[in-house]
Amino acid sequence: MLVLQFSCTEIGVGPIDFDPPSPPPEQVSEWDLVGLEGEEVSAIAVVASKPWVIFAGTMSDFSAGTRGKIFRSNDWGRTWREVARDVSVTRIVVDPQNPSIVYAGLAWVNFTAPGVIKSTDGGYKWFEAGSGMYFHESGIGELAIDPVNTNVLYAGESGFFGGALYKTTNGGRSWFGIPDEQPYPLGEGVTAVAIDPSNTNTVYAGVALSGRVFKSTDAGLTWRVIFPSTGGIVYSLAIDKAKTQSVYAGLWLNGLIYSKDGGKTWMKPSGLPDSLTVSPIKLYNSHTLFLSGNWHDNGGVYQSTDGGVSWTYIGIDSRRVGALQVDRKNHFLYAAKGGIYRWSIKTN
Repeated sequence: MLVLQFSCTEIGVGPIDFDPPSPPPEQVSEWDLVGLEGEEVSAIAVVASKPWVIFAGTMSDFSAGTRGKIFRSNDWGRTWREVARDVSVTRIVVDPQNPSIVYAGLAWVNFTAPGVIKSTDGGYKWFEAGSGMYFHESGIGELAIDPVNTNVLYAGESGFFGGALYKTTNGGRSWFGIPDEQPYPLGEGVTAVAIDPSNTNTVYAGVALSGRVFKSTDAGLTWRVIFPSTGGIVYSLAIDKAKTQSVYAGLWLNGLIYSKDGGKTWMKPSGLPDSLTVSPIKLYNSHTLFLSGNWHDNGGVYQSTDGGVSWTYIGIDSRRVGALQVDRKNHFLYAAKGGIYRWSIKTN
């Protein structure tokens, strides 16, 4: 394992503007291109309290010789401003209690450094916030923030030779690996994390290699297996905020599994192809869910209106979808595919 230091280029430093610029845009077509056309967007974050503010991150591409960036829009995606460069962004999370605080998880791609970076001015300036992390080959693939105590975050990292789950309790000033007992149950590499919003001591984690799903009820001190093996990677986890016993896991080449009893039993839905890689899963409400399903360079967006029991393909086309995000206030779904597209969620 290597210990790497991260330095971020600061650009676009300026005042924070959280005033709404205009009403939400009207939907013109089934899928409207919002912006960043041609950019391979890998992460999207909408500020829940100020949904006209949107963040987007891209990955570096070794074969193309390009370096990833972080962008910010203050006007529903009509215009975008580059606020960081020379990064490979896997996740962007906004503090739900303070929209000026933003975190980004970084992978190790094309010689960009892995880790976590943080902004305290709404994404205009960024600094390293990953002290104490040791990285395998891939870097940070997952980042989750505690919705109650937002100084607590979990970061999953992985690689060919294993990985770990890290936790911070001080807003990213320092991180420590959890749990610390041997043998280490999450040593295969953590690729998905979900925190129960009704009891944030309950945390779910998915791992690479075996594809097992773990659950902790003591904030990560101890873990137990609740799904033994998918034969691959657990790429995404999601919890229903209103019915927190409903848990969803997106799998590599094995589609989706879901539980309605907190992981005691698991089921497979209908309407999804058998050999589907699911990442991510986003909930609009307890009934309406969305997922990105990909197979190599092919994929699309699927919707469920019955709590994940059955699914229907809704677009965009057969190209790979890199990220999804929901704006619940304005009933929008954002999807990344050579740019960012917006779909109007039907609320009947």
